[in-house]
Formats: sequence, C-alpha cells, structure tokens
Amino acid sequence: MLRLVVAHESVVDRIEGGSPEAIAWAERSESDARYSVHCAPHEVAEFLRTTLFARTPSVILTSATLATNGSFDFVRRTLGIDDAQELVATSPFDYARQARLFIAPAHLNPKSADFARLAAPLVEECLDRTRGRAFVLFTSYARLREVYALLVDRLAFPVRLQGQLPRSHLIDWFRRTPGAVLFATGTFWEGIDVVGDALSCVIIDRLPFPSPSDPLVMARIRALEARGLDGFEHYMVPAATVRLKQGFGRLIRSGSDRGLMALLDGRAISTRYGATILSALPPALRIEHLDDLAPFFSSAEVS
Repeated sequence: MLRLVVAHESVVDRIEGGSPEAIAWAERSESDARYSVHCAPHEVAEFLRTTLFARTPSVILTSATLATNGSFDFVRRTLGIDDAQELVATSPFDYARQARLFIAPAHLNPKSADFARLAAPLVEECLDRTRGRAFVLFTSYARLREVYALLVDRLAFPVRLQGQLPRSHLIDWFRRTPGAVLFATGTFWEGIDVVGDALSCVIIDRLPFPSPSDPLVMARIRALEARGLDGFEHYMVPAATVRLKQGFGRLIRSGSDRGLMALLDGRAISTRYGATILSALPPALRIEHLDDLAPFFSSAEVS
C-alpha cells in the first residue's frame, strides 16, 4: 500500500512540476467508468542520452526492425543516439522464394464504413488458400470483433478470438491445432515464434499507424512540428513501417518456412506514403491475385 501511495505522489509531483519532455492526461475506464490520471515522458532521447549512452562505454542495439528503408535515423532520433557504428545485415531468409505478399485493391480503405464487409471475403479467401494456419491481426478491438463476427460461422477451420483464452494458452492451442486461425490484435504483432507449417499466413487489416488521438502520439507530433519537422513524415510513417515489419516478422521464422502476408489496406498501393512503407518490407514476391497462390502452396507441399 505504501508503495502505491508513493507512486501516486510521484505522478502528482510530475504533473504539478511540469516538464517539456512529459505529458499528463486523464483516461476513463470502459469497465467501471472511473477516471485515472497518467503522466509519462513523450520524449526519452535526452534521458537515455545522459543516463545510458553518455555513461556506458558500449551499448549494442539489435533488432530485425530497427532500420526503416536502410536507415537508422528514426531510432537514433527517438532514442537520443548521436554517434554510433551501424550495420544493416543481410537476411538469412530467401523471401522471394519463401514468402508471397498480397495487397488489397486500392479502393479498400479501412476508414470507410463498409470496410469490414468488403475485407471479410478477402480474409476468407486467403484462409481457404492457406488452409487456415493463420494469424489475422487487427489494429483495433472494434474491427477485430466486427470481422470475426462476419466470418466465424463461415470458416471451416478451428478459430479462436483473442480474449477467449490467456495469451500463452492461445499460442499453445495454435501450435498444436492443425489449420488453426487466430484473430488477434497488437499483443500478437511481436514476440511470437511459430516455426514451420503451423503458421503459413499473416493477414493485417491496415497500415498500423499510431492512433492520432493517443496523448503521447499527439505530444510527439507537436514536438516535431515545433522543430519545423512534419509529424506525419517523421513520426507516423516510420512508426507504421516498424510496426508492419514486426507483423511481417511473424511469418518467416526459419529457412524452411513458407507463407503469405496479406495487407487489406488499399492505401498501401494508392498513396506515396504507402509505397514508402511497402519498400521497407522484406522482399517477398508480390502477387496481384490470390489465384497466384495455388502453385506456391502446391510446391510447398511437394517439397
């Protein structure tokens, strides 16, 4: 109890004292209609620069998604890294052979009211082509539930929805269930390792931009614009790029994995920023029609 009181006092002190690197906001809980007050730094660059990088002789950062279009500018700016040796290593995977990338037609826009109705048949066809074995990932719980409701009674595969079981139990269920399909959100975009045929399809509903209504996102964009930088170009696009690469990373986990990555957001091929984001993805072979998957999965079965 004492620790909780001290934590609350610390938040109040930060809110009252104010800081150009921090932002405070109130949230209303959906479950019990209570309000809570939060305070967090929207910029950690200076903190990391002075407390970590300036004091530590050597720091090594590694990740499959740190670079965007071959550059570390975004992560360097975000983390406060002024001077570093850099290496973008080549991938051990042959994406052109192992993966296929399908982008929904340009007219399919996640912002439209009928998106779920139009996207559901594409999801169903993808799952039919891959015989299930898929993660269907969403950027919001509302869209997750909407598409799931349209498809759950139509799919001929074992289906689970995030929340029906604890996260670890869902992953165990997916690994041991032939043809399994998991409908989920952000918690399954990273840190999940399913090697082999059990996961042969990853479907993502939209370009995963940070929510513009999130207080931290709003503060970060304001800070960039105060420095004369475009918030969408310098924050939203790089953040979405990293996030999409993380989602793609669920698909190919070994040199023998094969599978389909499907993005249901037509803006990826109809906008300049969409082209920028797509160019940062692993070089999977792009297909225009889902019919093109037939020889791909047939050859996978033979091999």
